[in-house]
Amino acid sequence: MAETGDNRCPLQKTERKYLIMKTLTRILMIVVVFVLVAGIALAAQPADLERWLEECMKIRAADLQSHQRRAQYTEAAEKGNTVAPVLLERMSRGENPPLKDAEQWTKMNRDNKIVTVLQGSPGDARAQLLLSDIYFNGLCGVAVDNKQAMEWLRKAAEQGQPIAQNNLGGRYEDGIIIPKDMAQAAYWYRKSAEQGNNFAKNNLDRIEKPTQQQATPTAQEKSMELRGKNDQVLVNVFADGTVRNTLHVRIGKFESDGKMRDTVNVSIGRIEANGTIRDKQDKRIGKIEADGTVRDEQDRRMGKIESDGTIRDTLNVRIGRAPGMKKEWAAAIYFFGFFNK
Repeated sequence: MAETGDNRCPLQKTERKYLIMKTLTRILMIVVVFVLVAGIALAAQPADLERWLEECMKIRAADLQSHQRRAQYTEAAEKGNTVAPVLLERMSRGENPPLKDAEQWTKMNRDNKIVTVLQGSPGDARAQLLLSDIYFNGLCGVAVDNKQAMEWLRKAAEQGQPIAQNNLGGRYEDGIIIPKDMAQAAYWYRKSAEQGNNFAKNNLDRIEKPTQQQATPTAQEKSMELRGKNDQVLVNVFADGTVRNTLHVRIGKFESDGKMRDTVNVSIGRIEANGTIRDKQDKRIGKIEADGTVRDEQDRRMGKIESDGTIRDTLNVRIGRAPGMKKEWAAAIYFFGFFNK
């Protein structure tokens, strides 16, 4: 008769049980360690996120204040204030200068954490506002993405973030990225103003004044956009030659005689009738020909500005556009760096 059951000796059975228990114990220890590490990481994340948010918001606030200060000085100078040009000159020399977004954010992002940390808290309105800034301006090493920027901005505004609400109102008012809608602009300005945002209150008062409703826009209101290769707005140039940055701060002007002047009316170069472009030392730095071809100081082809405003490089690749803008103005800004602040 055949034998049934386990024929192994008791020692072998004991050894097998020991190995099974040892394996199970190791697996259990690994699971426990994993749970503890995950728990520590989750517990640490809110504090880390809060730290990053606080630092990011401080940089944003400081930069906003510096731009506002420059705008105030510029407006005062344009109205004849004799002290404002001195203050602007000090800022241009580096005394009490405005913070530079890209530099500050790059320092903050030295360990590649800003975007990751902000995206790790999709429900925080501050994080959403900061992400909109990053994607609008191409900071922290990310490409400009107006679609994502608008999505984050809208989320922050809908959560009641007053800065985001004011900014969203501004996007509806300028109509650059989204279709112009003055009713929506007023709605979001009002939402922000109700939370005590004075900038939103001023914006709301401004657009609701009857004098703002003009049948024919003035020359100062007709702006032409110069956009980069990612279609981001670089500057706005008005029909009278005034150049303003994306914060609508006046940064210079093209004069009718060809001279280019900065915020304090100092000459920074000129464009001659034949298309020759000179710097502030009157050195020839390039030329734009009648057909839109742009050449450098050694007469090498740098690119071309076509009749529809499309800007192309030496390989004929599209790198920007400036529809309706004088080719000389677009060339001076895009290829030779004038007014790039």
